[in-house]
Amino acid sequence: MLKVRSVHVQLNLKGARIQLEEFEISFGLSKLSNLMLRDVPGLPGTRCTGSIVASALIQRDVDVVVVGAGIVGLMTAKALLEEGLSVALVERKQLCAGATGAGQGYIWMAHRSPLTAGWDLASWSIREWKALVEVHPELQTETEWQTTGSLLLASTEAEAQQLKERQAMLSSHGVASMYLNAAAVQELEPAVSIPEVGGGLVTDLDSQIVEWQSKGQVHAQLVPGTPSISLQTNFLNFTSSSYPPFVPEWQSNGQSGRATARFMLNWCQAHPHFVALMDEPVERILMEPPQALVETLKTRLLGRLGVVVAAGAWSGQLLSSASGQSEWEDMFRPHKGHLLEMMPPPSMPRVQRGMMEMSYVKHYTTATPDPSTTTAHPTTSTNTPTDADITFTATTSATGSLLIGSSREFCGFGQEPSEAVVHSILQRATHFLPHLAQCEPPQGAAVRVGLRPHAAGGLPLVGPIPGVPGLFVAAGHDGSGLTLGPGTAQLIKHHILGGGVEDAAKYADFLPQSRVSIGK
Repeated sequence: MLKVRSVHVQLNLKGARIQLEEFEISFGLSKLSNLMLRDVPGLPGTRCTGSIVASALIQRDVDVVVVGAGIVGLMTAKALLEEGLSVALVERKQLCAGATGAGQGYIWMAHRSPLTAGWDLASWSIREWKALVEVHPELQTETEWQTTGSLLLASTEAEAQQLKERQAMLSSHGVASMYLNAAAVQELEPAVSIPEVGGGLVTDLDSQIVEWQSKGQVHAQLVPGTPSISLQTNFLNFTSSSYPPFVPEWQSNGQSGRATARFMLNWCQAHPHFVALMDEPVERILMEPPQALVETLKTRLLGRLGVVVAAGAWSGQLLSSASGQSEWEDMFRPHKGHLLEMMPPPSMPRVQRGMMEMSYVKHYTTATPDPSTTTAHPTTSTNTPTDADITFTATTSATGSLLIGSSREFCGFGQEPSEAVVHSILQRATHFLPHLAQCEPPQGAAVRVGLRPHAAGGLPLVGPIPGVPGLFVAAGHDGSGLTLGPGTAQLIKHHILGGGVEDAAKYADFLPQSRVSIGK
């Protein structure tokens, strides 16, 4: 006999189709396809013959269900497992299907501003990251962890003055940094070109995680009349004193951040009280406070202490359905971004540090959000003909590839690359790295596209959903999931188990209750 927790039954009663759900039934496997029902649950006394279409959901009982296998979901699972809890991780696709797998890998403080809501969480998270690398030195190799430092670039006199002020501000808050004039910037990074009135801000302790994305062959296509560069699995047809020979370790569909996620998943899977369900989109979340029932087409998960929704840009839909509060559906929005992966021209000096132009800082200076305005998202930028905000960033991987960015635009959930955006990113990059003017825009797998999860108000939401015990959210990190992941995981652990966070009040701006007024 097979006891099934949930059976979907479709009956034909005088031409009417009736579907029944949520009851237990026991029957022999041989009679599964055609069964006489004389007392149908919900229709007592009814005699009928119907054909059963039964999908027996495998049930798993755990302490906490985590929805989403990006870096935030994985770190949350790890933090809960370390406390002795059992955890089920459920993901609609595979690892890093949202923003984590397409990011640039910056773990920085230089572009953040003290006295803003994200500063303390970023500081805490970076301490956790460095402790993690010390405990697991293999993480440094497997994920291309590099403490190469960061370089913010100013192109105008006004921006240079802002960098000087930022240097003083960072130093006063314990982040060592140094301002350089334009000549000193070019001496430090010979590939960079900025106007004489410009400058740079160097922060030596900033880190990055970079991994090659592309599978098979990557090209840096040069303009006609220049030598072509072709990179294949174990062969590079040029050598340069500026860049070391490149021998990639190809992953099936590796991307920046994916190696980190894979490391975290492997750590979790070694734990006896962990299960990961990939390619299982969540169909619904039913709250029976404080318990949560999370159903996919194959599995029913019971979270005794609740469920954590860490599904990136898709989190709002799940929260709205689980809570019955429509406000959450509009709280998150996909913030599409492009990054270009390419080999630099042979004559180009190596880019030693991760770098970005000063205007990029505007994405990280969000102050404490005003609750009266957090239900409205910002409008799309019109900085380019593509309606995408384009700002220059550049990173060199440990193996010599360049990752050039980046774009931001609100244009729905589509993840197809835009040729116009790719051209705009490369064109902007040539203002700072003139050698790239020789290159044609990359195509195919060398163009990374991801959906950053933007939360209304500009800050992530981390904590319990008001009025729904057992329902938690950890989403809305936009482009900072990799940086803020460790601190976010510790905050969620605190909200589920209590204790463990000193001065928890300083993180109040991340609480869902501070960001939306239910019932207004």
